[in-house]
Amino acid sequence: MDIYEFAVDGAEVSIDSLLKVEKFKALPKARYYVEFLNKEEMSESGVEEMMSAWRGLSKKLKDRGMDMSNVVMGGSKYGQGVNEIVLIRVGK
Repeated sequence: MDIYEFAVDGAEVSIDSLLKVEKFKALPKARYYVEFLNKEEMSESGVEEMMSAWRGLSKKLKDRGMDMSNVVMGGSKYGQGVNEIVLIRVGK
């Protein structure tokens, strides 16, 4: 199982995470699970920022070969101490 963590800064992935994306190479038929981790408690603005970050990240991952039809959205967890999008490869 491969786990990829992409830090989120505001409504975008961080600079360090953009570098991780450049190294990412999706396996052709791999399945992935996505979860959003949030520092704060749930708020409308926090949800909007995380979804904006995900839209930008998912476009970049798609450009790196990820088949978005093989991605399962897991949801959000709040009060986690970090703003991050976690991507877990769960299948071949």
